[in-house]
Amino acid sequence: KLYQTKWLLWIIMFMIPFPYIANTAGWYTAELGRQPWLVYNLMRMVDGVSPTVSSGNTLFTFLGFVGLYILLGLLFLMLVLKIIRKGPETTVALT
Repeated sequence: KLYQTKWLLWIIMFMIPFPYIANTAGWYTAELGRQPWLVYNLMRMVDGVSPTVSSGNTLFTFLGFVGLYILLGLLFLMLVLKIIRKGPETTVALT
């Protein structure tokens, strides 16, 4: 009966992004807390810059990853929609 109340279902639905937000906030806090070190007590952020990697190379790599994630997202959506269109399997109840 608890899972049939509409207000509880709405609250549960709106709570879906909270674990992602908490995870990201924790990661953000950990990364900001170790500044100015890239590797603690070994390499500072200033020493971690690569002069041989151009902004064009970085942009190309970034766009490649964006394209890959878009492709994977579209494939995932196509698979989920295919399963939804098929519908649940019907089973015969044994008496």
